[in-house]
Amino acid sequence: MDIGMGMQVRCGTDIIDIKRIKHSIDSNGRFAQKVYTDAEIAYCDSKSAGRYASYAARFAAKEAFLKALGAGLYNGAALTEIEVVNDAATGEPALQLYGGACSLYNQKGGISLSVSLSHTAEAALATVVMLCANIQRDDGEDK
Repeated sequence: MDIGMGMQVRCGTDIIDIKRIKHSIDSNGRFAQKVYTDAEIAYCDSKSAGRYASYAARFAAKEAFLKALGAGLYNGAALTEIEVVNDAATGEPALQLYGGACSLYNQKGGISLSVSLSHTAEAALATVVMLCANIQRDDGEDK
């Protein structure tokens, strides 16, 4: 959505069944290492009762970020290059980007990111909102 002033708001949302993530983690010993950073794994594993909900919410956030970019999964960014971090004082989640994920964000003119996570007993949801500067293409049109 173009909001004028050379700015654009991009949004992505994802919802996932917590049982799906639980099954993937429990049945594939390498799943967590392929999807999550070491810090995310440590955080989720510290949440004994909400362990799988925490994993699922982070997976949803990674997918929501890629949707906000308009990029598909594995389209230039590994899931481990999108990290959900939490503010030590408030617990507020944020995204930390690395490698290809950071490059894709910068290519879209990324200025700021917000992420919101939530879950029920069955499903986890994440929404990512990006503020981007419109980038000029070679033909003079906005991207």
